[in-house]
Amino acid sequence: MMRKQLAVFLAAVLVLTAVAPAAVSAQETTDSTTDLTLSLAQDPATGNATVTVTNGSDAVAGATVNVTASATYDGAGQYTTDANGTIELPNPPQTLDATIEATDGDNVVTETFTLVPVKQSIDVAVTSNDDGTAVVTVTQYGDALEGATAKVESDVAYAGNGTYTTDADGTVALPEPTETTNVDVTVTSGDLEAFGEGTIEPIAEFEVALAANDDGTATVTVTRDDGAVEGANVTVSSDVAYAGNGTYTTDANGTVALPEPSETVNVTVTADDGDDEATTETGLSPVDTGLAVDAVQNDDGTAVVTVTDDGAAVDNATVNVTSDVAYAGNGSYTTGTNGTVDLPNPEENVTITVTAINGTEEATTTAALEAVENGGFKNFGLWISSYVQQLKTEGYHGAEFGQAVSEFATENNPGADNRPDHAGPKDDESEEDAEAAEEDDKRGPPEHAKKNKGKPGAEDGDEAEDGEDAEDGDEAEDGEDAEDGDEAEDGEDTDCDVEDGDECEDGSTDATDDEDEDDAPGNSGNKGGNGNGGGNGNGRGK
Repeated sequence: MMRKQLAVFLAAVLVLTAVAPAAVSAQETTDSTTDLTLSLAQDPATGNATVTVTNGSDAVAGATVNVTASATYDGAGQYTTDANGTIELPNPPQTLDATIEATDGDNVVTETFTLVPVKQSIDVAVTSNDDGTAVVTVTQYGDALEGATAKVESDVAYAGNGTYTTDADGTVALPEPTETTNVDVTVTSGDLEAFGEGTIEPIAEFEVALAANDDGTATVTVTRDDGAVEGANVTVSSDVAYAGNGTYTTDANGTVALPEPSETVNVTVTADDGDDEATTETGLSPVDTGLAVDAVQNDDGTAVVTVTDDGAAVDNATVNVTSDVAYAGNGSYTTGTNGTVDLPNPEENVTITVTAINGTEEATTTAALEAVENGGFKNFGLWISSYVQQLKTEGYHGAEFGQAVSEFATENNPGADNRPDHAGPKDDESEEDAEAAEEDDKRGPPEHAKKNKGKPGAEDGDEAEDGEDAEDGDEAEDGEDAEDGDEAEDGEDTDCDVEDGDECEDGSTDATDDEDEDDAPGNSGNKGGNGNGGGNGNGRGK
């Protein structure tokens, strides 16, 4: 319980005086009918009281002073002021009221003062400031007590708890509490001790909160008195590795965004702004989005199926593909390490249904695929050129390279197989080219074809290009053997089943042919002639 020790006076004016060597608290009064004045001050060291009688500004020596008390008091009695106009009364045994009457000739003044024993002379008060902080004020006989020791304790955790020394104003400053706090203050000064108590309430509540969002992310919010705090420092730490750990600054909404954790994690968030600090701890967990499957068509018409679980690729998941029309991509697949499956370009527009299965989880999606010609290129030539370049980049060469190109051309050539003779021009032929070809057919073979008729490597009047012999006027590719007696490219020999007097590899001719018919200049008989590709006699004649 707080005990108050006050030097109370009921005069019209309060005068504080200093009495050497120790400071005292003074009480003073003046009789309204005279110029006499009474003042009283107790010595903080002894508790003794000094009564001073003055007339105006002059001390009154020899004045008669009578003292009576409300309780037993050794100071009661009659006194005569000394040359300084004073008398001294002893330290009272308890708090009491003393009535003092001073007479100087015809002048009389009377006043009542409250005397407090020295052991009860210290007063302690605890008050709150407008900013939520608090102050402890220590006085003795109403005057500030400097150098006293003040010990602060509370009923809850409080940053202001501790031991302090009063300043020249007899005060100690305490910080704002985070919650309503009851404090007890014990003050000691020499042999004297006093107690005080008070309740401190925070004015500006500084708080930090951490909330998980539906998508697994989290939001830190810092407030003061429920208002957003912009520019507050936020530190995030956790018990396991977490991408959100670090230091942040709140935005205009007083918030900080944190990412979704990869596993359950306990997160500690500390926010501070100026002298304010707040901490919270919350557990965060990743959101289970489950198994998901997606099908996306590429520019070349192919499609990619991707299987994920919580956003991560799923290896070895089963993928079943069905469609509303015939589709080469229908069937069952297993995803690779990147969680994907490749599907071919459809021959016609198709809607596929894709079902992914991973353990007990299953997910389904549909996708509309459009048939894409020439792999999305303008024509087949550009498509195969791109494929060739891709093979080179991937390190294909030799027979492996040729085989890959051949298979690609066979599988993807847009020209229809078994094309009928009456079909119109191919996609890469212009109408003019088609008309010109038709006219040539009507006119017969061109002159240069007539001249080369019967030469090896040129049947039906067609001339092979670049030195390659062709069957029925078509050009052989990449050293493939020609048929019907045509000569292979790169020096490879055919089966030597020659017709019309063609020459075998060893230079012999078919014995059944008539030499007379083939010995004309320019033909491929033994006499030689101008061969195809600019060589003489197919590279053998002169």
